[in-house]
Amino acid sequence: NREACRALLVLGVAVETMKVILVEVLVVVVVVAVAEVVVVVVVVVVVIVVELPVMDRSSLG
Repeated sequence: NREACRALLVLGVAVETMKVILVEVLVVVVVVAVAEVVVVVVVVVVVIVVELPVMDRSSLG
């Protein structure tokens, strides 16, 4: 009985640890994905803001 209880306890701790690790991995993945999207959006906006006046000038000139 004591061995069974100990095994169950270890199993429970292992499952909880796996849950925590999975949650942390998911959080990291989500944060990285959001950061990449934000960086891409910022770069696109900067390129548009920088390129539009140049294009306007070249078309006008």
